[in-house]
Amino acid sequence: MTNSASQKAYTTGKAAEICMCSLFTIIRCCDKGILPSYKVSESTHRRIRADKLYFFMKEQGIPTDNFPKSDIPKKSLENCTQTKE
Repeated sequence: MTNSASQKAYTTGKAAEICMCSLFTIIRCCDKGILPSYKVSESTHRRIRADKLYFFMKEQGIPTDNFPKSDIPKKSLENCTQTKE
């Protein structure tokens, strides 16, 4: 998977901090494929794209209060600004 410079990615530790859960919970979710991630080079270190983390949080019912506002995916912001008829 190619990660362009414009795509913000978090370490598993930062993702755990944002989700307010343990590091091991994030790692388990990555291992089970619930939370998409990619490994950095040939190491065991992982990165989680900001958009994937945000949508994971929404799907799992995790409050997004701690999610950095500047990293919220534009798709999600567009849905919030649409008015209901």
